[in-house]
Amino acid sequence: MTISPLFINTRPRHKADISLVINTITLPLLAIRHFDELNGSEIQDLVDFVQGKFGTLIVVSVEAVACAVHFLKKQNIHHACNIPHHDTLNVIAVGQTTADALVDFGFSVLTPFDVGCQMSNEGMLAMPAINELHVGDDVLIWRGVDGRSLLSDTLIKRGVNVHAIAFYERFVPSELSDDFARLLGNIDKSLDNTFNGTQNNQPNQIGNHSPIFVLISSQMSLDAWRGVCDHWIYDHTTHTHGFLPQNMIYLTLGHRLSTLTAKYYPHSHVCAVKNLAEPTLNQAIQDVMAMYSS
Repeated sequence: MTISPLFINTRPRHKADISLVINTITLPLLAIRHFDELNGSEIQDLVDFVQGKFGTLIVVSVEAVACAVHFLKKQNIHHACNIPHHDTLNVIAVGQTTADALVDFGFSVLTPFDVGCQMSNEGMLAMPAINELHVGDDVLIWRGVDGRSLLSDTLIKRGVNVHAIAFYERFVPSELSDDFARLLGNIDKSLDNTFNGTQNNQPNQIGNHSPIFVLISSQMSLDAWRGVCDHWIYDHTTHTHGFLPQNMIYLTLGHRLSTLTAKYYPHSHVCAVKNLAEPTLNQAIQDVMAMYSS
């Protein structure tokens, strides 16, 4: 039987546009809500940032950039050059997409990759620009609610004055269970057509024992996936809908998330990717498919 793999794109809906080498179906595990207003201390932090209080700016997501730019424009800051100290500010981004968005606004940006470190919180902490921060230095972090606190916690322990602005929050969509049920229905139809010997030319076709790729981009998305997958699949073992542990391939953002995913799914293949760019995902898919065809 011809292997017809499937990729489940779990990014939020506004990031779901992706072109891969295999059939793709969208299942947003998380949604993002941008805040219309900041609290009083956050507004003051943004004012202080424009006025030059902070020597280092750390940005942990492209969402934070978009939101921060929105609020900066409300203060008539339409480009980084409108900030008097922009040329002496240390701006550090966790990944290349975030860095690109900051560069578009006019900042000079450094990423962990630029200095040979991993694109992660751990990688940022290993960067000389962050590792050399000491007691009394002022740092501003642009982030979302309830993200990883490793970076800020570590800097605070060093005596660094850390301020953070949470511009958005991630949450599990209320429709996730219904969306997952529809995904299972699509898979069942594909399998039925395969078993009946009919030709299935519908999108997202998969065959029996075909590899199913699942994108896991954060611990919160992993928790959301476990919430629906473990309930619908592994609690109903009489019908797996084609989701067999040995067929599942989890593409995870970074090695920390890879280790965590492997803990929950020890009988599945887990592959860490360094970023979520299409070429990176396509290469990871092709590498795994090569194992299936060998």
